[in-house]
Amino acid sequence: MSSYSKARIASASAAIPLAAGVFAVAVFVIDTLTTLDIAIAVLYVVVVLISANHLSRRGVAMVAACCLTLTVTAYLLSHGLTTGNALLRCLVSLSAIAITSVLALRNLTVNAELRDSERRYRHVFETAGVSIWEQDFSRVKAAIDDLEARGVRDVAAYIAEHPEFVRQAIDLVRVVDVNSTTLRLLGARSKEELIAARRKLFTAETEDAFGRALAAMVGGSTFYSAEASLNTVQGAPCAVLFTVTMPPGSSRWDSVLLSLIDVTERNRTQEALHRTQAELAHITRVTTLGELTASIAHEVNQPLAAMVTNAEACLRWLDHERPNMDEARGAIDRIIRDGTRASDVIWRIRALAQKAESERTPIELNDLIADVLPLVRREVLSQRVALRLELAPGVPRIAGDRVQLQQVMVNLLVNAVQAMASVEDRPRRLTVRTRRTDDGQVRVAVEDTGVGFGTADTERLFDAFYTTKGSGMGMGLSICRSIVEAHGGRVTARANTGPGSTFEVTLPAIEDGAR
Repeated sequence: MSSYSKARIASASAAIPLAAGVFAVAVFVIDTLTTLDIAIAVLYVVVVLISANHLSRRGVAMVAACCLTLTVTAYLLSHGLTTGNALLRCLVSLSAIAITSVLALRNLTVNAELRDSERRYRHVFETAGVSIWEQDFSRVKAAIDDLEARGVRDVAAYIAEHPEFVRQAIDLVRVVDVNSTTLRLLGARSKEELIAARRKLFTAETEDAFGRALAAMVGGSTFYSAEASLNTVQGAPCAVLFTVTMPPGSSRWDSVLLSLIDVTERNRTQEALHRTQAELAHITRVTTLGELTASIAHEVNQPLAAMVTNAEACLRWLDHERPNMDEARGAIDRIIRDGTRASDVIWRIRALAQKAESERTPIELNDLIADVLPLVRREVLSQRVALRLELAPGVPRIAGDRVQLQQVMVNLLVNAVQAMASVEDRPRRLTVRTRRTDDGQVRVAVEDTGVGFGTADTERLFDAFYTTKGSGMGMGLSICRSIVEAHGGRVTARANTGPGSTFEVTLPAIEDGAR
C-alpha cells in the first residue's frame, strides 16, 4: 500500500468522529428548537455506535454520557418541567441511548478479548518450537464422500489399496498457514515458496503415512501420530514425528492442524547409542571369555587329550602281527567324535567373541542353555558347585539373536557361581529352570545359594557401573537388561526365602506356526 493511500485512510478515519460530533450537534439543535412529536434524541444511538468503532471503552462511555446529557438538556430547554408525551419521548430516547451504550461497551469488551486471544494464538503459532500447518481438508472430505456415494463401503481399506487416491488427496489439501519454524525446518525462504514446493516434500514413506492418517480420520479419529521421512525444499532428507489433529465434532474437515517435530538428530543419537551398546556388549563378552580361560582350556584340552590317546591306541592295534581292524576303527571313530567335540567348543567361543550385526532367528531355549554350559562347566567344578537342570520339555521357541542371549546366560551363570565362592557353611547349588508362563511367554530362572544381596541393592543391580563384587566392572547385568529388553522381554532379580538369589529372564514366545 502506498503512503498516499495510507494518508487517505488516516484522513477518513479522523473525519468520521468529527462527522459524528457534527451529527450529535445537529440532533441537539433539532431536538431543542423543533416541536416534532417524535423522539428525535433516539438518533444519538448512531453517534454511540460510530464512537464504538473508533474509540476506547472510556471514550464510548464519555460519548454516551454526553448524549444522555444533551437529551436531558434539550428536553429541559424545550419543555421545562412539564410532563406528558414529551417526557415519555425523552425517557424512550434515554433508554435507547443507555441500552445501545451498554451493548456497545460489552461488544468492545468481547472484541478486545478476541483480539487478545488472537494475538496469543498468533504468538504461540509463530514462536512454537515445532512446525505447525493449518490446513483445509474440505475437498478431501468431498472426495471421500464421493467414494461412499459410488458404493465404496470400507473407505479405509480403499485408501490402503489405492495409493493413487492418496496422491490425489494430497493435492486436494489446501494449506491455510504455516509458522516460521516450518520455514526453518524445511529450508524455505517464505510461506509462498514452501506452499508452491509442497508436493516435492513428499516421499513414498510420507505418502504412506499420510494415507494411514487419512484412514484414521475416516474411522472417526481426531488425532493421529507417526514417524516418517520427508524432503526439505532443497531435497535433503528429514526425519520427523508428525501429528494430525482435527477438532472434535468437525464434519467438514476445514480446520486440520498438522505438526512436525524434527527427530533427525534424535535418530542419529539413538543409532550411535545402539552402536556403542553393541561395542560395549562385545567387550563384555570378550572379558567374560577371558575370565573363563581356565574353563575353556579344560573343555578344549579334554577332547584333544582323548584324541591323542585314541590315536596311540589305534597305532598299537595296527602294529600287531595281525592288526585288529575293528579296534582300530573304533579308535578312529572316537578320534572323530572328540575332534567334533573340540570343534564345537571352539565354535561356541568364536560365536561369543565375534563382532557381528544382531540377527533374529527362532531359538530353542533349552538348546541355547545346553550350548553355554560347557563354557562354564570348569568354573562350576572348580568352585565345587552342584549344577541342577530343570528344563521343561516342550518350551516354545523364542525369536532372538543367539549370541546375545548366550551372553546373557553366561553372565548370569558366572555371577551365580561367583556369588557362592565364599560360602562354606552350606551346599553350593546352582539351579537352572525353564518353563512356559501362564501368559504364554518363556521364562528361565538361575537360582543360587550364595551370599545374595540387600534390599537397597535390588533397585540398582541393573544400573551401569554398579556392582556388589570387589573386582566387578558393573556392566554385565546392565548389558543383560539392555539385550533382554531389546528382545521384548524383562529381567528381574529377587532374594530367595532361604540363602541366595534368583535371576529370571522372561521373553515372548513365537506363536505356533511362526518361523
